[in-house]
Amino acid sequence: MKTLEKITTKRIEKIEKELEKVRKENKKMEYTNQMYGLLNGEEMPNSRHIEDLNDLCYVINKNLKPINDGIKAKTHEEGSTSNAPQPIAGPMDSGGTSFDMSWAPLLAPLML
Repeated sequence: MKTLEKITTKRIEKIEKELEKVRKENKKMEYTNQMYGLLNGEEMPNSRHIEDLNDLCYVINKNLKPINDGIKAKTHEEGSTSNAPQPIAGPMDSGGTSFDMSWAPLLAPLML
């Protein structure tokens, strides 16, 4: 009787481990799909918990790593151009910015 009980207990533990593994994989797929949805312009639901946002951030970073590695490998292969001298069009005007600073505030004061 005890051996049958042990066998059943071990089977249950094994199935629970497999279930946990499938749940994690499904969660990863859910966040990956959400990441692609966000990239396609879908809005982020407001009802997200901080744990969900952390998991989404993890998935995004994990998916960015191969992209960044590929970029690094490609630039290393072709040689980096960041150290190459850049052409100068002309002297810079240090007298100000190109922005017109006479803009109206977003909210006008209320007159009562």
